[in-house]
Amino acid sequence: MRVIISVDYSAYTDAVLQAAHQLLATRMPAAEVVVVHIIDQTLLAAGTGAEPTIVEDLQENSRRINEIAKNYFGGGFTYLEEYGIPQVKIDEILNANPYDLLVIGTRGRSMLSGIVLGSMAEHLLHHVKKPLLIVPR
Repeated sequence: MRVIISVDYSAYTDAVLQAAHQLLATRMPAAEVVVVHIIDQTLLAAGTGAEPTIVEDLQENSRRINEIAKNYFGGGFTYLEEYGIPQVKIDEILNANPYDLLVIGTRGRSMLSGIVLGSMAEHLLHHVKKPLLIVPR
């Protein structure tokens, strides 16, 4: 069984990884775990000149996600850091990688992004064809 856990770096990241770990430890202890973090390239589209600093910050956040995942899964997981538009990139990842369960949180970076830009959870709820676990906030 292969489980993909998709997270961004937010105050909610730990809760999603913890919930996934608890489920997998009790129900699917032999599952192959893939933790995916998509760095949102739309954050770099402003052309302000601060993009190198923003990229460094986003990469540091990605390293933190990897460390949080290590706290729960030890060395027993694969970490994927991808760049792109999150809703497009997650569809590409899911289509290219066979999986049995997808785990995500209800909201990530901010409440506002879910209202204005549409929610990743909402998108996936209507587009994935395999089991989806949405961890509530």
